Amino acid sequence: MLLQTLQTTASSTDFVGDWPPIEVVIDRYEAMANQDRVSTPAPPQEPRPNCIGHNNAPPDPPRGPATWPISDPAALPKLEDVRFAQQIEAIIDSHYPAIWKLILLKVRLRCDHDTFANAFASNATLMRAASVKDERTIREAIRDIIKDRILTREDRDGRAPSYGLSRERLQEVISDYIVANREKLQQRRRTKPLPSEPLPSSVGGTSNGRGEPSDPPSPSGRGNPSHPVGGVSADPSHFMQQPLPSNGRRPSITYPCGYPFLHNHLRWAPPELGIIAGPYGCGKSTFNRLLAYKWADTVGRKENARVSIVGWEDKIHTIKREVLRYALGGDVATLTSPQAKRLADMEGRVGWTQRHPDDARLLSWYCDLVEHRAKHDRVRFFVFDPFNEHDSTRAPNQTETEYVREMMIKFRKLVHGLGIIMVVVTHVSAKSYDENGKIKPFRIANASGSVQFGNKADRGICILRTSTLSDASTTGASEHMVLHLDKAKDEEVMGRRGTVACVFDPKSMTLEADEGATAKAREAWA
Repeated sequence: MLLQTLQTTASSTDFVGDWPPIEVVIDRYEAMANQDRVSTPAPPQEPRPNCIGHNNAPPDPPRGPATWPISDPAALPKLEDVRFAQQIEAIIDSHYPAIWKLILLKVRLRCDHDTFANAFASNATLMRAASVKDERTIREAIRDIIKDRILTREDRDGRAPSYGLSRERLQEVISDYIVANREKLQQRRRTKPLPSEPLPSSVGGTSNGRGEPSDPPSPSGRGNPSHPVGGVSADPSHFMQQPLPSNGRRPSITYPCGYPFLHNHLRWAPPELGIIAGPYGCGKSTFNRLLAYKWADTVGRKENARVSIVGWEDKIHTIKREVLRYALGGDVATLTSPQAKRLADMEGRVGWTQRHPDDARLLSWYCDLVEHRAKHDRVRFFVFDPFNEHDSTRAPNQTETEYVREMMIKFRKLVHGLGIIMVVVTHVSAKSYDENGKIKPFRIANASGSVQFGNKADRGICILRTSTLSDASTTGASEHMVLHLDKAKDEEVMGRRGTVACVFDPKSMTLEADEGATAKAREAWA
């Protein structure tokens, strides 16, 4: 019914095939909901029970084969009712980095069991607890935990500081732990299949799973009320429960990379976490920045969004020179007025940051930077180059694979939470070349440190630089940049895997394909 209403009120540009975009659905919903409130005021909605974390009242059940609990799960216990052992387990199983967990465990063991305060500990004590030898690292970690609001600190003159735990934040951590392990903690949970036929519903709202109409929208418009016509919720996630269009696919938002010869292999589909890996000096950083410049000049210009580059090894004059050559097609001695405007426009779309040499290159600092710029500076494309140059906070008893996995999970949560694109540059061993300098193909899982780079990334690109393809070149180039698009989480949307040999001109910041060299490179990488 909503789709029929949209077809009569929306223009032809509002539809992609037979399926309206989510923005159109929400706009039409709000308009019709306002009309409904004016004509027939909705009765007040019954107050929802107070819930914690993500244990809120569940949305309408899907209209298809599924399972649903016979009874609602028990309410989460109060902090005072949670056993000490469960509190410890909740901290251990939390999403925090290892060094944070060890500090929090030490504070929890020392603090008062009723007030969660008065844990007296010096930096040396916390360094031993976290197995850290660098005092600067422990100071940075304590500062970040306090910023997260789970740890409190009260400085005392001439004595060790007094630490404590926030009851609210500790309750959230415990709630996440209980919800994640509810089946194990409540062994009495039972389920039964839903009926195969559609659940009963009435005009003006969906069924709530018990054969009763859902509550109408609240007068305040808050929460996720059911749609007054056709059963579509104001919650965008409910939009995904509607029937698929005739072609069986929902429209996906993708953006071209800006290079036509790469279109079949590389299409941006935010949110996206990408990894670019290659040996030293192969051009992976330059290629990554080139993708960022092209995104800022095309997608960013259209979406009014910017690019942020954090490079540990490059200097600001390198970025300025590249942006000038990209914007103007090469070096220009004297700028004309249009060229000056073009250059100023591109420089405003590309931001560059480098940590002061005296400051720690912590990933926590970078994540805070990403979140701030995404929310306040309209930055939607981030470059982190390279991964191995940051200051690791890996604990002595933590393997490199475990550390990389933890950091990649943190990056993924950040990327998907903000809806951004982040591309991380990392190295592979020089063994990617044989002793004669010929191509020795590798995978993104061969990135230095851990296979978790390949496991956790949405996209993986391998890069090599070689002079062994000149005999097959159709452009006459003596050196090529070989791109192996090794991973795409959804190849139908993001582009299929494949190998392309390119010719890069640093003087004009241009990239072009070489068909002859590409054919030979594909044979080597097959």
